[in-house]
Amino acid sequence: MCGKSKVDISLLKRHTRYSGGLNEEFHTIKYLWEVLQELSDTEKLRFVKFCWGQERLPANDEEFERTQTRFMIKPSTLPEASHDRALPKADTCFFNLELPRYSTKQILKDKLLLAINTDCDSINADQLINLDPNAHHHRGGNDFEEIAEDDDEE
Repeated sequence: MCGKSKVDISLLKRHTRYSGGLNEEFHTIKYLWEVLQELSDTEKLRFVKFCWGQERLPANDEEFERTQTRFMIKPSTLPEASHDRALPKADTCFFNLELPRYSTKQILKDKLLLAINTDCDSINADQLINLDPNAHHHRGGNDFEEIAEDDDEE
């Protein structure tokens, strides 16, 4: 996808929609936008990849409109008591973020950074599988035999 290599948070905010009663005045939404402004350029790119599976946003308002791209923030469906312990979730196919109702900005930042920095390169956090038939298979490597053995133990 073409686009800027730096994430423009104000551009993203202009193309954000909210569901489930959320809006820009909700405390968790305010925390989110503040935290996103504070992130490094790399972390902002990881946030976009976490939420959308894409490396870059459309370059400007016209590209957002032309491609009918929008970012959706949805409330968490978890029980209220578990929000501060939960991680945000993303529907990358739809560019949606399910955001728990965190009680503080710091909790939101900690959970968001954990989510975007944990295995930001693969879609399902599986271990890498060595497909080389000449590779030596041994316990402790990231290969199929080890994964199969671990799966049998469950």
